[in-house]
Formats: sequence, structure tokens, C-alpha cells
Amino acid sequence: ARPRPPGELVLETPPTNMVEPSARSRTPVERFLDFAPLVVLGIACLSLVIPIARSGLWDPFELRSIDLGRRIAVHWFGGADLELEGVVNALPSRGEVDRGELPFSSIGVGLRLLGLSAWAGRLPLCVWGMLGLVATYLLVSRLAGRVAGALSVVGLATVALHFALGR
Repeated sequence: ARPRPPGELVLETPPTNMVEPSARSRTPVERFLDFAPLVVLGIACLSLVIPIARSGLWDPFELRSIDLGRRIAVHWFGGADLELEGVVNALPSRGEVDRGELPFSSIGVGLRLLGLSAWAGRLPLCVWGMLGLVATYLLVSRLAGRVAGALSVVGLATVALHFALGR
């Protein structure tokens, strides 16, 4: 080999027997923690879906919302088969739809696609509740980590108002 002049920079190649930290084998606990947030999210979503057909045909607080959704389905989504004798079948006015149009339109789509049944009226709001859980997980996990995202989903899914409105 030729002699090097003083002050010449020598680049050394790293040893080939070193293993990068990402390439090492993962323990079973670490692999479980990778999937734990998804398991929590799935359980939280199931807690909204399972009880939608278990309660009565229509709970008293749901009657007005279902009726408005049915009337919207009749006029906007072509659900002429949802018209009922002896009740108002006219398109709801802006005063009747006081909380916004999205929940009632969602109920209308569910009734039009799935018929006039208890779970068909509740399913669209349940889907919105599940999308809220997924959005919460995605946002919090991006900002604060996956464990924080999973814990925020557990917190949101156990709030009584979210459960009641998502059902």
C-alpha cells in the first residue's frame, strides 16, 4: 500500500457483522403492542354495532329522528314504499330539522337501502360513530403516538353521549 500524506481523511467501512436495531428480532410483547391499538379500535367499534338491534323497535327519543329520516328518504331518495298512511309524509321543513341535516339524511339513506326496521335506522349513525373513533385514533396517534391514540379511542367510546348518539 502506498504511504498516506499527513492530514488525509480516511473513511472506514463499518464492520459487516453489526446488526441494525430495526433488523433485530422483535419480542412477542413488542409484536402484540403493534396490533393492540387496532384491537382496541375494533372492540370500541363493535361496542357501537352490537347493541343497535337489541333494544326496542324504536326508543321514544328516536321516534322523531326516524320519522324525519323516513320523510327525507321518501322525497330525496325515492323511497315511495316508505310512505305511511295517516301520518305526515311531507318533506321536513328547516325548522323541523333543527340539529342539522346530516343525521336525518343518513337515517334516510339507511331506511331507503335497508327498509323500515330498527337497525336500518340506527346503523347510519353507528357508522358515523365508528368513523369518529377511527378519525380520533388517526389524529391522536399521529400527534402523540399509537398508545395515546388507543387510549383516546377507549375514552371516546366509553363516553355515554357518544355511545347514545352513535347508536
